Amino acid sequence: SDRPRHFVLTGNPGCGKTYASRLLLPMLHQIGAVPSESYLEVGRNDLVDARSEERTVEKTRRVLERAKGGAVFVDEIYNLLPSQGRTVGQDHGPAALKVLAAALPTGDPLIVLSGYALDLQRIVSSDIGFKGRFLLRMELPDPTPFELARMAIAELGRRGYVLGEGLTARYVADAISSMGDDWRLERNGRVSDDLVHSIRMEVRKKSGAGNELGTMSPAMSSRVPIIMPEEVTITVEDFQNAFRNGI
Repeated sequence: SDRPRHFVLTGNPGCGKTYASRLLLPMLHQIGAVPSESYLEVGRNDLVDARSEERTVEKTRRVLERAKGGAVFVDEIYNLLPSQGRTVGQDHGPAALKVLAAALPTGDPLIVLSGYALDLQRIVSSDIGFKGRFLLRMELPDPTPFELARMAIAELGRRGYVLGEGLTARYVADAISSMGDDWRLERNGRVSDDLVHSIRMEVRKKSGAGNELGTMSPAMSSRVPIIMPEEVTITVEDFQNAFRNGI
């Protein structure tokens, strides 16, 4: 088909755009959208050479060449637009944009743009070659408190932690909800990450293993009891302390 195959992933911070792309991009080969299963993830630093526009053009072309036959995921492409925060004459992002735009009609590599909807709209509606090339747009919703709770619990489970009596996904979700929607939407997936980290620190502190083994002498570290993953239980008190002190 002559219809553009490139597409856009949008969503608020922390809603899982990069994670979703890592699941989705390998599938493009499986469904026959691209001939190769390879893909690249790039951002401004991977495309722009601060030394000159010519070097930026060459750097961007090398990225596209490496991605031939597959797909390239460009995160927050609007960071290539001119910015008042960068020195005039040394901001070569627009040169990278022009190279990317020139590659769009060929469809090879397939290009996926990711970022915030309003900022991406400035790119895909521009006259430098992006307009009409991104007909498919997928918007990722913000995770609900219950989804964030399940994400945290799943990650804890992968690390060998189990929930104690009374500590459920609903209990964790209610705690997250109590912080308000604005607080949650500013963080999204980071809520889950911070919660996992805080709980692990709380359990470690309670177990008396707050000191890193690397700071102990070999004789001392050999006497520290090893807690097997299946023995690490998170209590309601552990969660409350972690949530109060780490979130």
